[in-house]
Amino acid sequence: VKIQKEAYNHLSLISQYKYDNNLVHLYDTNYYIPDSAGEGVDIYIIDRGINTMHLDFTNNEE
Repeated sequence: VKIQKEAYNHLSLISQYKYDNNLVHLYDTNYYIPDSAGEGVDIYIIDRGINTMHLDFTNNEE
């Protein structure tokens, strides 16, 4: 297990077993990353292309 200290609250909470509002004062601020993290996970990316008309792609120098 790897430990990320002073992690964001949402990360530390999801890595510390089952959330219980009555026990929240017992949780620490560490994010516990198991050695198997990401193992067996498939990721699919659906890309619809690039909008060349978007303002980020305009040439403002002309």
